[in-house]
Amino acid sequence: MLTFFHLGVAGTTLATLLWGSHPWQDPPSGPPLTFRMEGTVAFRPEDTPKNEFVVFGAGHEVQSTLDIPPAPPGGRLLVVLDAIPILGDDGLPVDNWTRPARVVAQTPSGDLELIRAMTGYGAGGRFVQDITPLVPALGQRCKLKAALAGYPKVPTWSLRVQLVTEEKGAGHRNPKFCQPLWLEEVMRPSSSVSQTVTIPEGVRAPRIILRSTGHSAIGSAYHEFVSLTHVVRVDGQEVARFRPWREDGGTTRRLNPSAGRPDPSKPNLLASDLDRSGWVPGQKVEPRILPLPELTPGPHTVTLELLTAPPKMDRNQPIEGYWMQSAAVVADDEVLAPSPGTR
Repeated sequence: MLTFFHLGVAGTTLATLLWGSHPWQDPPSGPPLTFRMEGTVAFRPEDTPKNEFVVFGAGHEVQSTLDIPPAPPGGRLLVVLDAIPILGDDGLPVDNWTRPARVVAQTPSGDLELIRAMTGYGAGGRFVQDITPLVPALGQRCKLKAALAGYPKVPTWSLRVQLVTEEKGAGHRNPKFCQPLWLEEVMRPSSSVSQTVTIPEGVRAPRIILRSTGHSAIGSAYHEFVSLTHVVRVDGQEVARFRPWREDGGTTRRLNPSAGRPDPSKPNLLASDLDRSGWVPGQKVEPRILPLPELTPGPHTVTLELLTAPPKMDRNQPIEGYWMQSAAVVADDEVLAPSPGTR
């Protein structure tokens, strides 16, 4: 089954709008379209055309309710996010900066992030995420929110979201439980977030699916390029400690056609090459999966803490920035999926 949630631009082909981005690939095949919506995203609500959708977040976010296709036994449910830059009269993207894009589901238990990605400098992209473990929280109908934070006060981006099922791919997994923990747009150093989760009987392999990315603010790039220590606790006991980091930006130059040169003394260095706190321009944010056998049946409190920021890199540069956080607890049925196989 294919469910298609579309925020598009009339009269322009996708191949044209995906300027400088990934080679175009169609999503996995499926039955006909079951849902469609069109519009654009701008900085201010008054600049965002309104047809059959609702605008939120200063024009950065649109949402609608749609049917959720069930993942077949042993199969997968994928979310496909297309971020498509709108072109100006010069044929180039109106907004050529790298921007965070995400799809969030509003579930009875709270907001659940399905995918997060960063657009390239001067390019959109297609980003695909397996969301099979999250299916138990989505139900048969769910309100989805698609958002991309840009700042030019004109329509700048088109977002297309598709939910696609595949007959194979999940192997033995049989998702049974999913509860969102938190979705924090702005989290600062020396802060923490906690949530209570009750693990039901009859599940196995409890784990957290977590995303954390550091970003700059008010002209300071500190948290974008200097990671912070993250500590995960279950019922007060530390179970994991890590620092989000990506250092493969140099492989993504073709996804960043407008990347500038941040250091005049290093002419071969592009902005997209730089190591960053958990993300790379032009790619999706890879979720971190933490197995948590400590989550036995019953209630538990899960906490994420960001430790104090390390010393400043530059005394003339203020430590300003923020971290985007999301997490959910998932678990599988003790009964294995009746899969025909994945190979």
